Amino acid sequence: MDRTERWLRLITLLRRSAHPLNRQDIFAAHPAYADERTKLESRARTFERDKAGLREMGWPLEVARDDNGEELGYRLAHAMAPSLRCSHSDRLLLAAAADSLVSVPGMPLRAAALNALAKLLEQPVAEEVAKRSDAQLERVLKVLESGCSLSFQYRTREAKRSRKVELDDALLELRGSYWYLTGFDRQRRGDRSFRLDRMSAGLKAIAGGKGKRSQPPWSHWHRVDGAPICVELRRGPLASPLPGGLMVVSEDASGAVVRCSNRLALMRWLCAGAGWSVLSPEPFKASLLERLDRLRS
Repeated sequence: MDRTERWLRLITLLRRSAHPLNRQDIFAAHPAYADERTKLESRARTFERDKAGLREMGWPLEVARDDNGEELGYRLAHAMAPSLRCSHSDRLLLAAAADSLVSVPGMPLRAAALNALAKLLEQPVAEEVAKRSDAQLERVLKVLESGCSLSFQYRTREAKRSRKVELDDALLELRGSYWYLTGFDRQRRGDRSFRLDRMSAGLKAIAGGKGKRSQPPWSHWHRVDGAPICVELRRGPLASPLPGGLMVVSEDASGAVVRCSNRLALMRWLCAGAGWSVLSPEPFKASLLERLDRLRS
């Protein structure tokens, strides 16, 4: 379990408890500290480092004591948590932005996205109605919330004129720096994706159709940064599941051979402590070891 996921689990554990938790309670409930395959002294040192890390990030981790100064346990001071001011639409946007990471097991930033969403849900939220800077995005969110299908005019960069699109089972996704709507295109009778900034006027809600999107949510593994590469991996004792976006050529108890078009995503996933090591090809293995050396220095 990597550091970010340990912190997330510790924050969630303390937030959900109505009373301070002592060290024994935390060690029994937290998977990283309850792992008896690791020596107790090592787990205790990890716990101390995690406490220090949370405090450095600004989390109000306190030690509760009785009148005699005896330690009762640890808690997060709710009163010190700042109020997060955002509207319902803001929260939908944050959830959609994190969805591309959270929905893909093994992604390098999956734990960070979970951590960010946990902070959003745990802190008190003050609703406010603000003027939206992106009216198109606001209209899309309202239609998606209603459960209706969408109708709009769309023109690609190459097209001379726009065409009418009727989209069923739509999904809002953040791909890099752009928002996309993916769904079943009634006219083309199949899945299509549409960039929001290329939609012209006329967006409206229409009665839901029977079309169903078959395309899974987009992930960073689908981004192409070069020719596809086949990599032979060795499975470690604490290996995480292979990301769903990877094409698995073969897999057994000792390792796997995967095919991927996004070398950078694969490199980042391996550097994040996924529990896998590279056997071949040698150039990719050398690049990974060089990156790991830079991270450790």
